[in-house]
Amino acid sequence: VKVADMAVPGSRVVIAGEIIHPGNLYRATRSESFRIDTTLGVNPDAAINLDYDTNPKISGIFGGINKHSIEVALSPKYFGVKGGYIVSVEEVGGRNVEIITNSVATGELQRNAVKKVELQYKLKKESKGKQTVLRVIVKNGEIAVKSMDLSVLPK
Repeated sequence: VKVADMAVPGSRVVIAGEIIHPGNLYRATRSESFRIDTTLGVNPDAAINLDYDTNPKISGIFGGINKHSIEVALSPKYFGVKGGYIVSVEEVGGRNVEIITNSVATGELQRNAVKKVELQYKLKKESKGKQTVLRVIVKNGEIAVKSMDLSVLPK
């Protein structure tokens, strides 16, 4: 059973049907009816696009440490997502990254409305030439909606 994307959370959903067993030489034909009655819940799934540099430069012209950005564009796929989303970033298995902006809240969004947020980090000089993995996590309240691992190779 597929519920329409336009369905409003909190709506009553009824699934009813009848199963007909054809029978054979030893059993008679019979039918069974069923009915499922429930309330539609909220699906917080979102379409997410990431924009980031896969080969960031650690330091600038004058030797200062560069800030790097991960731009996250997200859009709720369904109606009724309350409270918006919290987008955060963390390093996976290492100590090569200093997170500057570790989480950003989007605020409440309507279906198909796109919100762009930016997460910032700096790479330590020791990370040059080492594969570094960052994890972007999108939550709605305490529910993790999506988690994506980004691989960067600093130069």
